Amino acid sequence: MNQRTIIVLSMVAVLCFMLPQVAAARSCLPASGPTANTSNIVSSCGKCPPCSASVAYLVSLNPPTPENNYQVQVTLNSSFPYNQFRTDGGNIRFSTTTGTQLPFWIESWNQAPANTSIVWVKVPVAGTSLIELTSASTSAPSQSNGTAVFDYFDDFSTGLGNWNVIQQAFCTVSLVNGMVQLQANIDDENCLANVFQGISDTYTLEGQTFGTYVNNGLLVIGNGLDSITTPPGAINGTGQGPVNIDYAWSVTDYARIDANNSRITTTINGTPSQFSWASPLYIATGILPINFLARSVFYGPGDHYAAQIVSKEGFGLGQALLASTFTNYTYTLAPYSSGAALIIAWAAIRKCSLVEPAATLLNLATVEVMLKNAVEASPSSAWRSAHDKTVMLSKVDQLSCFLNFRLYCVAYSFLLHDIEPKLVEKWVVDPAWQAQFGTLCTILLQEIKLLESTC
Repeated sequence: MNQRTIIVLSMVAVLCFMLPQVAAARSCLPASGPTANTSNIVSSCGKCPPCSASVAYLVSLNPPTPENNYQVQVTLNSSFPYNQFRTDGGNIRFSTTTGTQLPFWIESWNQAPANTSIVWVKVPVAGTSLIELTSASTSAPSQSNGTAVFDYFDDFSTGLGNWNVIQQAFCTVSLVNGMVQLQANIDDENCLANVFQGISDTYTLEGQTFGTYVNNGLLVIGNGLDSITTPPGAINGTGQGPVNIDYAWSVTDYARIDANNSRITTTINGTPSQFSWASPLYIATGILPINFLARSVFYGPGDHYAAQIVSKEGFGLGQALLASTFTNYTYTLAPYSSGAALIIAWAAIRKCSLVEPAATLLNLATVEVMLKNAVEASPSSAWRSAHDKTVMLSKVDQLSCFLNFRLYCVAYSFLLHDIEPKLVEKWVVDPAWQAQFGTLCTILLQEIKLLESTC
């Protein structure tokens, strides 16, 4: 077999592979009638090969971000295509709709049993209602960076330099498996132990009766949140954790405490507006530090002893504390108490508001279905004629065919030059439906453009 024969046979094989796909794509095109100009769009498009698309979503933020540099929580569920991402999620990316990369930090990734993930994204401009989520190559380095996202972030990877450390008698502060462990342990059968965590002016006067004070701020005392598993390195006793806590202190008279995405309490009274921290580690008026404390008390004389860390920077209204902690303490055990331990994996401060932006992932199929459903649901009175509505449903089906075959440039041109003008000005006469169709077309165009740019 000579070289020319080999080349000819190779070309025949390629054509046999491509012809069914070409025929299927051509079946989407109208032969005649009101939509015959679609074939002109196909022939004039300079880039029409099917695209092997990477992951691309538009993320809708509702309500839009309330201020500049706002941290938005994006939650992914079991329907997310985790198989196109690294096991740590490090190749996920976020950007504005104009392509500017956005800082993000992965709080958790593909956690069992629900296969959920939580990612925090810093959005630079107030009023943003759409951002983009895409995937980079699985070999790309992770860009997850808490310091770049939050107003304050510490995972203790560089030690405790950002904290004031207090170690009273019977108490220790140490780094265990990359986490900070506060341990207050009195080997006595009459020991009462507890933990305190939050944004609060809480402190303990060493060896004094009734020596622990909680004056102002947001605070959780003890555990009572979620009983899961004691982390490695924790002391023996009653294990609690991990507890992912969110203390949102949004306005003077409104505060809320969440744990593991469940509301613990909301208060409209007692949240301080201006105050001074009473501890010797006073910072300033009107702000509070992040405060973690584990305390043991001799139950008889009531002498208090604590291990404590207090952030060197303070925070106030319009901010929230995020923290992942484990608690481990016993109330009274005989013959000896194992004391109290509070273990902190990381802590961060973010901006907050009364109504947080809810992030919703919009993929191509979702928005396309929304558009078709809207056309079907619109009354005949919203259209110039019933025939126009019937033809538009056919056009939307053709658009769906282009998208199914990943002919994104064709779909984009068809939507921009044919479908959208008819929906927002030519065929639809009801202003409310024009606005609804216009919004859906804009989102769909952005999603198609995003997919095309990732090919």
